[in-house]
Amino acid sequence: MKRLFIFYLFLITLFNSKGQNIGGEIIFKNNSSPYTYDFTMTKYTSYPSSNNLLLVSIGMGDGNTLTVNRTDSLILHNNILLSNYKYIHTYPTVANDLFIIYYEDSTNNTLGINYPNSSQFHFYLQSGLNINTLFGINNSVYFADKPIMLGDINKPLKQNLTAIDDDSDSLSFELIDLDGADSNKYWIPNTMILNPINGELSWSNPQQIGKYTFGVLVTEWRHGSQIGFVERRFQIKIDTLNSANHFIINNWNTNFNGDYEYHITPNTNIQLNLVYSDSLADSLKLHAYGDVFNINNHATFNSNVIQYNDYGSFDWTPDTSSIRNNPYIVTFRGSSYINMTLIEQDITVMIYVDRPSSINEINNKDSSLLIYPNPVNSYNIYVSFPFIQNGTYHILNMLGEVITSGIICNTDKIVVNAELYESGCYFVEVQHNNKSQIGKFIKY
Repeated sequence: MKRLFIFYLFLITLFNSKGQNIGGEIIFKNNSSPYTYDFTMTKYTSYPSSNNLLLVSIGMGDGNTLTVNRTDSLILHNNILLSNYKYIHTYPTVANDLFIIYYEDSTNNTLGINYPNSSQFHFYLQSGLNINTLFGINNSVYFADKPIMLGDINKPLKQNLTAIDDDSDSLSFELIDLDGADSNKYWIPNTMILNPINGELSWSNPQQIGKYTFGVLVTEWRHGSQIGFVERRFQIKIDTLNSANHFIINNWNTNFNGDYEYHITPNTNIQLNLVYSDSLADSLKLHAYGDVFNINNHATFNSNVIQYNDYGSFDWTPDTSSIRNNPYIVTFRGSSYINMTLIEQDITVMIYVDRPSSINEINNKDSSLLIYPNPVNSYNIYVSFPFIQNGTYHILNMLGEVITSGIICNTDKIVVNAELYESGCYFVEVQHNNKSQIGKFIKY
C-alpha cells in the first residue's frame, strides 16, 4: 500500500510539473528534389515534466502548419530530456523565396536570471530556408553538441557553439534578443562576447550563480548572399565548481584579435598539439569538432589520457579541393567529470586554406586587421591596424573584385560606410611596405 502511495505521488509530480524549455533549434537537409527537405526540431526540456510533448505544431512558412510526432528522445545528465521531431516537407515547385520555419510553445519558457518573468512569454524557435535556383541546394548548419553550458563563478567561460555546415558556406554568428521577450527585461551580460566569425562564446567574469538563457543567430552566406539561417536557444548555468581545468599549448599563431588562426596552402601539413589538464577531475577527455573532419580529405585527431592530462594531436594536409574563402573552424573541447558533474572548456582555431596566388596571397599576408562591429548592418565599420605612414586599402567582394579603394596616410584605422554595400561577405586588404593585411566582414 505504501509503495502504491509513493508511486501515486510520483505521477502527480510528473504530470503537474510544467517543466522548463531549456533550448533547441530547427535544422533541415535537402531530400530528393530542390523543393523537398528533411526537418528536425530538437528540443531540450527539464525532466520529468508535462511539457515533454509527443505532438507539436510547426509552421513551414508556406501557409502550412504540420502536426509532428516525437520520433525519439534521450535523457541526458542533470535530468534533461532531448526530444527530436523529424518530418519531410515539400515546398511548391514555383518556390523562389525565403521560408521561415517556426515553432512556438505558449505553455512556459526557460527561467533565467537575465530573463525575469520569462514564464509570461512564449518559447520560440525559427529557421530560414532560401529556396533559390541561383544558389543551388542548401542544407542548414547543425550542432555537434547540446545547447547547455556550465561555468564556474568568477572564472572565464569559453565555449564554442559547434555549428557545422557541410556545404562549406560562410557563417556568421550573433547574439540576439529572444523572440517575444521584453527588451527592457531581457539582457546580455556586458562581459560576454560572441566571436562573429568562429562562433566562440567568451564570458570573462560571470558573477552571479544561476541559470541564464540566450539566443544565437547563425546565418549562412553563399556568393555574398544570405542563403539560410538557424536560431538556437541555449542555456548557461553558473555555479561554484572549483574546477582546475585548463589548456596547455605552445606557440600557436594568433591574429590581431588574439584568435588562433592559420593560413596554409594546399598540400601543406598543419599539426597542432595541446594538453587538456584538470587535477581535480574524476575523469577527463579531449574532443575535436568541425567540418574539417567530414570532408573527403579530412583531418585526424587523437588523444591519450595520462593521469590528469589528455594529450591531443590534430593533423591535416589539405588538397586543392579544400580551398575556400571562409575558415575551417576547429573546436577542441576539454571535458571533466567532477562528482558526477560535467565541466567543459574550449579552444577554437580558424584554418584558412588559400590559393597560392590570389587576394589571399600567403607570402605577403599578415592577418592583423581588427574589424568592428562585425557583422554589421547599417553602421560604420572601423578597420584598425598597426600605424601606417603611407599605404592603400581595397575592399573586395567574394569574387575578388575591387569595390572600393583608398589611401592610408599617418593613421592606424580607416572608417568604412557599411550603408554603401549590399548584404554579403567582403574582404578588406591593407597594403604597405610590399606587405598585405587581409580581414573579412559581413554586411547583413
